[in-house]
Amino acid sequence: MPTCRDIITRALRMSEVIGRSEEPDAEELQDGMIVLQSLYLGWFTSGMFGKLCDVYEQGDYDAGENQRVYLEDGVVTLPETIDEDRKPRDLVAVEVDSEAGAQIHVWDRTKWVRLDSLEPTDDAPLANRGPNGLAACLAMNFCEEFGAPIKQSMALQARAFKSALSLKYGTTQGNAYGQYF
Repeated sequence: MPTCRDIITRALRMSEVIGRSEEPDAEELQDGMIVLQSLYLGWFTSGMFGKLCDVYEQGDYDAGENQRVYLEDGVVTLPETIDEDRKPRDLVAVEVDSEAGAQIHVWDRTKWVRLDSLEPTDDAPLANRGPNGLAACLAMNFCEEFGAPIKQSMALQARAFKSALSLKYGTTQGNAYGQYF
């Protein structure tokens, strides 16, 4: 799986901030990590991984899908199965807020991945869904920062990647029910 560094390098090349054979220097890599982390957190806070239900707990707690757990004391366990029947639905989120800080997790096909506190050598979350599409999303942000032109092909790749994530193509989702007042 591509690392965060791999995705950042690809994005910097796509946006022509660095040349094809160049590697990002320490400053570019640091900027890239900030932009990549912001990209993931922006998707999370915009609701791309679903609406969260707030839960307040004082001791150990087994989280459910799409919960924001405020934990006073104890440990939150992320679910490996739901109702002992199925794995969590693809691209659902769990946020854990405690005195140690916030942790944001997304179920990515077969396991929970963290979207926060990433390092350059960590596997890039969601990159297995299309490393070039993820890099294109990142490159769009680099183009804006460095004043480079946004190429149409890059914009199309980024849009397709984000659409596939937000619409959850390729996965069964639960039924959505309307609320009438």
